[in-house]
Amino acid sequence: MSSSDSFDANSGSILVVLSTLYKNYQTRTPQRVKLIDQFIILSVLVAVVQFVYCQLVGTFPFNAMLAGFFTCICSMVFGVSLRKQLNPDTSKEFRSIVVEKSIADFVIISVLLFFVAVSYLG
Repeated sequence: MSSSDSFDANSGSILVVLSTLYKNYQTRTPQRVKLIDQFIILSVLVAVVQFVYCQLVGTFPFNAMLAGFFTCICSMVFGVSLRKQLNPDTSKEFRSIVVEKSIADFVIISVLLFFVAVSYLG
């Protein structure tokens, strides 16, 4: 068997694994967690776009660049924390925390983060 044949076999098995992963994600993941996942992906994409923009154009308003980039990263971290608290698979670890409290904590810390980012703009 040549190396290209093994590559084709591996790529086929990778596609099967990814397909199975996607199907399981679509069927087993609650809608609330999917929404949080989309928010996390959006935060990462905006941070990547800002980073690429700074590499290509420059960082002239440096405070604005830092505030925007770190706001995206912090929003992503807060989203991951919220996802962990709301995910039914990890609910055993967070039995004492009510869902509404988790969401309220996320909203409050996000508002505080955006207030700090706006005040950092100068």
